[in-house]
Amino acid sequence: MRNWYTRFALLLLFIAAYTLPYRWVIVVAGWFGRQSTLFARADINNQHQNFRLLLKQESDVAYAHAVGFFENQYKLVACFFLCCRVGLKRWLNFVNKRISVTNVEPLKRLLAQSQNAILLPFHFGDFISLCSVIWPLLPPEYELIILRGAHTTGLSFNWINKLINIHQLSVSILSATDSQDLKQLLRKLRKQQVVVIIYGDLSGAFGTAQETRFFGKKARFAVGALKIAYQTQCPLLPIELWGNAFELHKKPYLQIKPPFYVRKKPSIEGQQVYLNAIVRMLEQSIRARPSEWMNWQQVGTYFQPTKLAQ
Repeated sequence: MRNWYTRFALLLLFIAAYTLPYRWVIVVAGWFGRQSTLFARADINNQHQNFRLLLKQESDVAYAHAVGFFENQYKLVACFFLCCRVGLKRWLNFVNKRISVTNVEPLKRLLAQSQNAILLPFHFGDFISLCSVIWPLLPPEYELIILRGAHTTGLSFNWINKLINIHQLSVSILSATDSQDLKQLLRKLRKQQVVVIIYGDLSGAFGTAQETRFFGKKARFAVGALKIAYQTQCPLLPIELWGNAFELHKKPYLQIKPPFYVRKKPSIEGQQVYLNAIVRMLEQSIRARPSEWMNWQQVGTYFQPTKLAQ
């Protein structure tokens, strides 16, 4: 979406976010997304092909999902602008009233037993809302650790840093590409009470990869989360955020799925079983709400040659 229309639309959306009521801003954002069919046809056509070829959808259904994808992208940008407008003091309270959490018991049981956990989100919803909903679920003695990649250093993390500093939250942001940060992460997982957030649907372009089947085609996914789970014997809990806090006509929710352990040594054969299970969960989620998965524009990286795990 790096064309003149996108830049113009984002400028107008930024102005709208600070001048219009919340629900109007989301409506305006959706309208800009739908106008992509006129002003960003190449982007729409690319997404249309992704839905048609990977999900095996009829052309008209695939096109509708492609339009829905861009509509959702603009709504997520609007959500971020509105986060900034709400302000730090009101944001945590607002988002936790709007977003409900389903199946929280698996996480509560682990924390009640003083166990650590690795939360494995997929790229649905916005990252600031995800973190803002997770924080209140943790007991005071727990620290939340966010493991970010080299590609996630923008406005979202600046906003999260402000939330951390002003509200004195027990949160650390570590880099997946920094060896010292990774050593610190492993040390904390073994010796302290922590919960870690690591994305589970990254392509092989963002770390050591393992082959699997993604919608029936050979693909490569990053397996860093599996290796960390094995080395520390911490359970992995897949989580998903549907919707955003400002879209008032759809009730957003965060779903926590049952935990599983990487019990066997994550050799190529051992980690294959776990990776396949994670990818099947991802496929199921994408099929349920295809236009809400944020990684469609980078989907080609899942099928490119990358460094495989040894």
